[in-house]
Amino acid sequence: MTWDASNTDLFKIHEAEPALPTAKFRETVNNVIEYLSKDLNDLGLVTVHVWLSLQFLHDAKPPHNVVVPPSFQKEFIQCVTELDQASSRPVIVAINTDSLFNGMDSITSRLAVELTESLKREGVMVTTDQRMWRSMHSQ
Repeated sequence: MTWDASNTDLFKIHEAEPALPTAKFRETVNNVIEYLSKDLNDLGLVTVHVWLSLQFLHDAKPPHNVVVPPSFQKEFIQCVTELDQASSRPVIVAINTDSLFNGMDSITSRLAVELTESLKREGVMVTTDQRMWRSMHSQ
C-alpha cells in the first residue's frame, strides 16, 4: 500500500466564501462533486475522505458562538449522501465527537454524535475514532 501526497487534493470548508456554515459545507461538497464529475478525476481511483471537527460551526472571532439552524443536520446528511453517490468508491467520513478538541464544551459534541448515527443509518462509512484526531492535534 502506498500513498502519494502529490495526488491529494484538499477542499477546505473554512475557505468557502458563504458566511453561513451550512452554505460553506454545501459549497465545499459541490466543489468536490464537480471535481469528481470531470472524466479524468474519478475513474475508480479516487477515494473521498471527509475529516470533520465541526469547528467550522464556531464563529471565527470571539466569542466563539455556535449557531446551528434547525435544518443543519438534514442538509448535512443530504450533502454527504450526494457526495457518496457521486463518488465511484464509498466516501469515508471521520467526525470528531470530542468537545475538548475545539477547546470548549459545546453543542458540537452532541451534534457530531447525532450526525454519525444518521450517516450510519444512510449506509455511509463513518468513524469517530479519536486516535486520528489526537495525532492531528499536534499539527
